[in-house]
Amino acid sequence: GDFLIGGAGAGGGIVSSVKSLRAASESDLVAQTLPRLDALMAEGVTTIEVKSGYGLDLENEQKSLRAARQLGNERPVTVRTTCLAAHALPPEAKGDKDAFINLVVKTILPGVAAEGLADAVDGFCEGIAFSPEQIARVF
Repeated sequence: GDFLIGGAGAGGGIVSSVKSLRAASESDLVAQTLPRLDALMAEGVTTIEVKSGYGLDLENEQKSLRAARQLGNERPVTVRTTCLAAHALPPEAKGDKDAFINLVVKTILPGVAAEGLADAVDGFCEGIAFSPEQIARVF
């Protein structure tokens, strides 16, 4: 899937992309992304932003962001990473948005910060995702 560059993956939406990302290894993510990065670099791109947001738990958000950082080691490009853990509600949250935001704030963001994996934080504030009050807690 298009996890690191190019969107949510072809046809299946976020839920499908979450399952695919969780099943992939860090090296798989890097290998899948390098051809897309090479194409961008061929067009003159020198800096990219890579957002996470398809792991939706600590282990997989870290994996995604580590893979993004690895891109900068593999190619002469500046990589800026953004932790978008508050992107969607994972299936295991069973509809409890507040509990998931608690997980983002108390577990995912501190874990990502401990490894220095994100340059920025983002959140998805829309009716289909999280409320302004929930996203305010993320920031």
